[in-house]
Amino acid sequence: MAIYEIGTASNATSGNTAGDTLVHSLGEVTMTVADFSAREEYVDFIVKPEASPIYGSSVPLIISMTGTLWHRGGGRMYIDADNSGAGSATNLIAGIQNLGTCDMYLTGSGTYTSVHNNSRMDILAQANLTNLYTGGGLTKVRYNSSDNTIGGRLLATGGTLLCERGFDGSTTHVISSGAEVRFWREDPTGDYSSLTVPAITNGTLVVAGNNGNRPTRLDWRGGNIATLIATGNSVIDFRRTPKDATVSTIIWSAQAKAQSYIDPEQVDVDITLSSDTEVLGVAATDFAVNAGSGGNA
Repeated sequence: MAIYEIGTASNATSGNTAGDTLVHSLGEVTMTVADFSAREEYVDFIVKPEASPIYGSSVPLIISMTGTLWHRGGGRMYIDADNSGAGSATNLIAGIQNLGTCDMYLTGSGTYTSVHNNSRMDILAQANLTNLYTGGGLTKVRYNSSDNTIGGRLLATGGTLLCERGFDGSTTHVISSGAEVRFWREDPTGDYSSLTVPAITNGTLVVAGNNGNRPTRLDWRGGNIATLIATGNSVIDFRRTPKDATVSTIIWSAQAKAQSYIDPEQVDVDITLSSDTEVLGVAATDFAVNAGSGGNA
């Protein structure tokens, strides 16, 4: 086990072995060799703040990892967790922390267990995702035709998230601190009658307005929600919901309810609030809003 410096565009996969930690510390370099799939899993992959590697769509970073890809630099990176490598992490990247200014694209049909984005990230259609954390920037999660539900947790504490997948894990999902989240399904035709839209089929979705200057927003253009809780300076917006949807249980503070939009714009679309409770003085901490962190779960 060693720390291996990726020195040039063409030597990335030479000289290192399974169990190593790979490090980028150069400036901007366009990679011409980036396929690590012949080896077993690596421990970590580190991009330092001064580095801006370019892994393009034709030469993506193909790797399996039991540890974390820490990216504090810039550049552009296509990552493919779908590979033929040996070891327990085949088709798996355990963690990704995109903390710098990198434009990152997650591709392939492998699994990304825990993803944290503070910059720009596009999680493409076939990539499988377990837990998602957003702390800033822009995150897009594309529709997955084979499995359009995420089994783990959502924690959005900043930035904008555009999510075309739902969640079905029996856990608490949290949107807080002025984050803006849209659940939707992009459809150029505008015909949603037979389209699968994201839903929260299990667990609880908390929208915590704990930033006094900037409301926390949920733009809901999906299907059913099991349990929804809205606190403080938060806004729930059902105006663009494309088809009938039911919220089985909704609990919200007076402020959140007053500044939210309940009625869809489409006259033939109905939002049903099966159990609607308004509570005075609801605090974000009452619903485990601060549980967990933006790290890898």
